[in-house]
Amino acid sequence: LRAAKDTEDIQRIRSLTEQLQQASHALTQQLYQQQAPGAGPAGTAGPTGAPGDGSQAGGSDEDVIEGEYREV
Repeated sequence: LRAAKDTEDIQRIRSLTEQLQQASHALTQQLYQQQAPGAGPAGTAGPTGAPGDGSQAGGSDEDVIEGEYREV
């Protein structure tokens, strides 16, 4: 794909882009499958991050950012 992007062969670029997307989706799916068996009870390391790093779902209200707006 890197070499093809410098050409004007649109069909080849589209084909290679599609192949890259499929490979990316397959890799992502494998990563999720590997993480699923290791998921434990709340408070253990998982896809949301290590315990206590503030990135877990359901964190404190301090993470909430309220927006302000004005009508024009």
